[in-house]
Amino acid sequence: MLQEPVAIALPASHPLAGRDAVPLEELSNETFITPNHAAGVSFHQHTVAACQTAGFQPRLGPQGRDFMTIASMAAVGLGVALVPRSVGCIQLPGVAYRPLAGPAVTAELAVAHRRSEPSAAVRRFIRHAQQYRLRGT
Repeated sequence: MLQEPVAIALPASHPLAGRDAVPLEELSNETFITPNHAAGVSFHQHTVAACQTAGFQPRLGPQGRDFMTIASMAAVGLGVALVPRSVGCIQLPGVAYRPLAGPAVTAELAVAHRRSEPSAAVRRFIRHAQQYRLRGT
């Protein structure tokens, strides 16, 4: 559907939370929270690849089932997490979202669906998503 910039979610009390942008290499000693997905999938893969590009192997910690849970885990100090920039709309007390400094890290937003989806609401959503992609807006 689209490429979206990746941001870092970190506890609001973190020393880097006050910066306008955070260099990923300065998080090399942090524990990274990832989605509960297979190792080569989704933001688990984005986290590992981005950290390796920044020159370090991430220390992987707790996993969350969705970005709301991951943001909550960051808020209570369980670690930091790479998240799609749009997750910043989840305003939770105790979490700060900051853009990454340096080379852009992006994630692809995709929609998967069954070709023979029986739900009219889902079919309408799929049509809307396809029109969005075609318009590029």
